[in-house]
Amino acid sequence: MRFVLIFLLVTTFSYGQKKEYFFDEDWKSISRDEFVKRTDYKINLPRVIESDTAVVGKLVLRNVYGTLTPENQIVLRDYLSEISGIVSDTSKIIIVNYYAGITDKHDLSFRKSKWNIYDKDYLKKLNEIGGSVHHYWIYNSDKDLVHHHSDRLKWIEDKSKLLQNLFFEFPFSYGSFAIIMPNGNYYVYHGEYGKQKVWESLTELLQKNAN
Repeated sequence: MRFVLIFLLVTTFSYGQKKEYFFDEDWKSISRDEFVKRTDYKINLPRVIESDTAVVGKLVLRNVYGTLTPENQIVLRDYLSEISGIVSDTSKIIIVNYYAGITDKHDLSFRKSKWNIYDKDYLKKLNEIGGSVHHYWIYNSDKDLVHHHSDRLKWIEDKSKLLQNLFFEFPFSYGSFAIIMPNGNYYVYHGEYGKQKVWESLTELLQKNAN
């Protein structure tokens, strides 16, 4: 079944005779009106998918905290080593900038993005904060990847969709990022962000895991 990604507010979209299913952050069924009312871009993002017969809406938390099992930690590090060609050091923090392949309609030109995560000080400060981290530029789809400095950054395909399945189930414009600590604790931020958000999140996680 062919799905079309929709990023308009559901109040401005006509669904016709299609069945509608809306869910909150915990997959609890809610009404369309409640879905719109509870949408708060500081807390969550609306994800709406349309098929030929139905419309499904899901509120996705912007901030997600969790812990990988020891088995998943091994699987993740082995996978990253495989696709990057660099052996993962289990004592280092993993940071992933994830590009889902969804480009904002205003970013369709092939000009290089001025998004500040591509600034030269971004990775430098990450290493200063985290003490030499394992950083990865990962993409799900290479659509418009040239716009995201693919000529100078080592973008790596999420070939087996492992990172998508673990952290990035819901794709958003401007991607998302994840920070995984050596003990398996992780933090995922969905949707548009800047380099300061990654720096601040890394600092916060280091403080939390030090206690």
